[in-house]
Amino acid sequence: MHAAERFKTGPIRLNVPIFVAYDDDIGKKVFFAFLYRIANQYGFNNEYTMQAPDVRYLLREYVTNPHVTFEDQLSHVRIGNLASHVWSFRWLTVPATVEVEITEPKFCATWGYVLGRLSSEQLVEDIKDRIPAPEAQILDKYDRQYFRYTTKNNM
Repeated sequence: MHAAERFKTGPIRLNVPIFVAYDDDIGKKVFFAFLYRIANQYGFNNEYTMQAPDVRYLLREYVTNPHVTFEDQLSHVRIGNLASHVWSFRWLTVPATVEVEITEPKFCATWGYVLGRLSSEQLVEDIKDRIPAPEAQILDKYDRQYFRYTTKNNM
């Protein structure tokens, strides 16, 4: 039994962009509802990056190429594959939304988890501010003889 099926969940209502409202893929509805919610709060002209495992969690399927997965939505969202594990998303227009009902327990649990993380103080929005810049390593004289091309002016 799946963990989400252990708890009795009622249907949830999501505001999803109209271009995925009639799609059979519930994961895409949840994913684009999340993207819409973030963009509605922080702006539709921004580019948002997500870790690929997070996208896979929202979709509830293993995805390796976002351009294939979101092929039908490319006229609404620009998708970039920055690295194998980092994808970017940017809205091309502000989409119209419609309310849909989700009854699948695992997607109800996923949406509940996402809302909980969005309201948590532990959510990291920009990790660059929290990681100190790396310090340059200085080679001693013994190491320099082996790494003469890695230091400036062969010091």
